[in-house]
Amino acid sequence: MRKLRHALAIAECRNFSVAAERLNISQPALSRSIAALENAYGVRIFDRSRSGVFVTMMGQQILTQAEAILRLSRDLDHNMRLYGSGAAGTVRIGFNAMLASLLIPTLGRHVLSAMPQVNLRTDVRALSDLGRSLAANRDELIYCFDFQLAPSDDVMTEPIGSLPLGFIVRSGHPLAGKGPMEIDDLTGYPFISGSEVPHPLRSDASGDFTCNNMHILRDVAHDSDGIWLVTPRFVARELAAGTFVELAVTDKHIPITLPVVQGRLTGRSLSPAAAAVAQVIAGSLSAAPGSQDSA
Repeated sequence: MRKLRHALAIAECRNFSVAAERLNISQPALSRSIAALENAYGVRIFDRSRSGVFVTMMGQQILTQAEAILRLSRDLDHNMRLYGSGAAGTVRIGFNAMLASLLIPTLGRHVLSAMPQVNLRTDVRALSDLGRSLAANRDELIYCFDFQLAPSDDVMTEPIGSLPLGFIVRSGHPLAGKGPMEIDDLTGYPFISGSEVPHPLRSDASGDFTCNNMHILRDVAHDSDGIWLVTPRFVARELAAGTFVELAVTDKHIPITLPVVQGRLTGRSLSPAAAAVAQVIAGSLSAAPGSQDSA
């Protein structure tokens, strides 16, 4: 690379002395560098005469390629510095449906404004596909609830917080406004949920509508007597506006929080960009109203 830079400087200056001064080396050292380059490959890059230095036809072809190589080298050096700082690179992340709808909007806004050179690729994964996406290197990180990942030596999980689970209904629902109740009091009303909600919460005595699109679930809950099992944070605006109501279910036999974990392949180092994105996700979750870490 150094000899190529020397040759390009001479071609631009058309003078060894001027090129040597620009490169901050002695003229004899520059002459030796070019001689070594020409001798190594048996080609003549420059013709020297009293009237100046001229690039040969072969030399022009060599220098054209050399210029492209040095440009790529500069680009690589620049990009590697960005990669090392976490300011650039491609990050692929898989989420379960609830966490995707809750976290991706905030994450996307942050990356686009504060990390514009990072290529963020997010996917909403079905429960059965979360672990496989890691093993197949489709995702560098996954985010789900702890009970969604079976124990495995191949996947390392890290708790990053938890979300409360709520029983959400439309404001005109027959149960809206009633006092504390247990799970049995909900019998007869269908449950609405994503596939990530634990099965013990579902009753054989009631209907069940499952969908991994949280916005569809919100519309269905708004237009039916179904009971939506979801974190209240996702419908915080609707709860504040009175469009939805959270039922006061106090049954001690049901989980009231959903522990959130980050998963990655055991023994794999995160890219700097992925580590930076992971910090944003953890910070967003811990700062969430109603999350366990924000209490």
